[in-house]
Amino acid sequence: MKRYNEKILADTKKLAQQSVDKAMHSAAHLTKPPRHVARAGSVIGGIAGGILLVVGGVCLLLQYHTAAWVTLVAGATTIVSNRLNYKRNQ
Repeated sequence: MKRYNEKILADTKKLAQQSVDKAMHSAAHLTKPPRHVARAGSVIGGIAGGILLVVGGVCLLLQYHTAAWVTLVAGATTIVSNRLNYKRNQ
């Protein structure tokens, strides 16, 4: 009986380790997209940041100072963030 329990315990440990390995592989795959997907996301994010910068400039010209500075900071942050992400994924 003891040998039978040891065999069941060993099989359970093996199955649990396989489950953990599969979950870690899935997590690694989901957190790091393929290069072409990361590049496309960075390009789209950079375009969005550029649009925010243009809108911030227009708001600044129209003397909406608070909205202008918030939009300019958001645009600059978006561009920097996407550029760093692009370099990290190369």
